[in-house]
Amino acid sequence: MRPTRRKWRAFWRGLEVRDARSRVTVRRDGSPPAKAALRLLAGVGIAVVLGTGQPAFGASQGADELFDLGVAFERGGELPEAVAAYRAALDIRPDHLPAIENLAFLLADQGDVPGAVFVLTVAIDRLPDEASLHYHRSLLILRQGEGPDDVAVEGLRRARELGYSKPHLYLLLGRVERLRQAISAAVEFLDLGLAQAPEDMELLREKGLTLAASGDLEASALALSHALRNAPAATDVAADLANVYLRAERPNDALAVLEAYGGSDDLDLVYLLGRAQRALGRPEADATLRRHQQLQSRVQAKREADTRAMVEVNTGIELWGENDLAGAGHAFERALSLRPMWPTARAYLAAAQLEMGDIRGAAELAASILESEPRNAQALMVLGRARVATSPAAGFELLERAVALYPYRVVCLLTLADAYLAGGRRHEAMDLVRRAGEVEPSSAWVVALRRRLEPEGAP
Repeated sequence: MRPTRRKWRAFWRGLEVRDARSRVTVRRDGSPPAKAALRLLAGVGIAVVLGTGQPAFGASQGADELFDLGVAFERGGELPEAVAAYRAALDIRPDHLPAIENLAFLLADQGDVPGAVFVLTVAIDRLPDEASLHYHRSLLILRQGEGPDDVAVEGLRRARELGYSKPHLYLLLGRVERLRQAISAAVEFLDLGLAQAPEDMELLREKGLTLAASGDLEASALALSHALRNAPAATDVAADLANVYLRAERPNDALAVLEAYGGSDDLDLVYLLGRAQRALGRPEADATLRRHQQLQSRVQAKREADTRAMVEVNTGIELWGENDLAGAGHAFERALSLRPMWPTARAYLAAAQLEMGDIRGAAELAASILESEPRNAQALMVLGRARVATSPAAGFELLERAVALYPYRVVCLLTLADAYLAGGRRHEAMDLVRRAGEVEPSSAWVVALRRRLEPEGAP
């Protein structure tokens, strides 16, 4: 039996996305942007129109001031307002690089990685020689996937050609080359990163894994030991180091590493501890390995239940597409029986209830989701649609909040557009449909709403 290995995706998610964050910490006059923005707020009355994600700022305010305002909003936790301010800055200056990157970072932080990638892709079309845009788009693409994506890898190489040389660029390039078994190239990239950041835990770990792949276990152990000293809470690194020690037939060293995590339920650590104990003839080895099997059984059972729940959700979506709303609702309920309180299944169930006319039940379920996940887009849309019929202002506010949080998520844009159109707000609906069409030009829903918006008698 082998220890479980961390998924590819976890590596990318663990990286620092905001490499460009330093560009926003100090204004040209040396004052922090939050203070500059708050001075602006104090002197000017500002209303934020969340319906279209655009703030009603005075014409005298330039892109830099709007950017500073976005930073202030973001630091204060006012995320829809921050998104609106960054987008407004880009309306004035589409090439405002800090606004582009902060908007993309903020969307990614909220879970809208596709929206962030879209923002950066549009920016690259406008600024093809801006190295940091290529780097950050590549990182976000890699965070979405399960392996080296060709577009992302090409973006990393293009960023380097354009002069981007921050340490994590070399980390990503080294990781890609290792997974492609180009060990020499991987080591070369990692050494370039370590020359700038010799104490960076991720770079040290990656070099250790690369050296282990080459068979140089002694050098690998040195690099991983260094990484673990810098981040002693990193159980992944501890497992990697212990595994290298065991491969090098150094069970005492492996045991010394693993005993520091004696109470851990981490599958890899428990398994490796049992192997080290067995290699040393320790009587507790069998009990440790039995514990590993028990933990693995529990993890596997949960994984299988989660998989079955996902299958039920997908079944519900298919039944919904066939207009079998009752069947869809039952599928979502089965998903929740397998994975209780799963927000995705609860949100789909609320949406199905709304479509079947159970407005009260849908509203109550959506509201309960928002208590624990106030930025859940689907719950905001369900509750907004449910309330539009009885309290249009409250309903529109919820739908507008979804758009403000996720300005590039087509379903949010078109749900609000549909509601606006039904409420006679034709021009606002047209703007939202236009924006949705920029993100997904071939969307059938976009086409259908465009037809509804055509003047009567139009050819």
